[in-house]
Amino acid sequence: MNRIKQILSSSFFQRICYSLLLLILIYTFACDLGHIWSVSSYGIPYFLLYVIPMLILLHQIVFNNLIGWWILFALYLIFAVLGMIISVCGVMVDMGVKYDGFDIFMVILIELIVYLVVGFCLYFIKPR
Repeated sequence: MNRIKQILSSSFFQRICYSLLLLILIYTFACDLGHIWSVSSYGIPYFLLYVIPMLILLHQIVFNNLIGWWILFALYLIFAVLGMIISVCGVMVDMGVKYDGFDIFMVILIELIVYLVVGFCLYFIKPR
């Protein structure tokens, strides 16, 4: 367990994780160029939803400090909470449509698990 903590707390490993996240964002940004100025369900243009996390991740790759991590983690928490609220509200709006209750529950549960796993991963690569 100490070896895992040592690996997670190393600056090199953290920078690799931030770089992988940045590459994923760049890929999704490049795939979505046709709709980049459209407004998301959050009411914010997609351009800002991509650029702001990219800038924070670039900051973490270069400096890897606690302030940047807190900003990134706060942004993640806001995104996760709003994502869950929008998902649950979307399900409630579609209640007139015949869905199986178990299917809806499983989709929301899987979304929640993904958000929690990503949150734990971000938490464990916090700079010391």
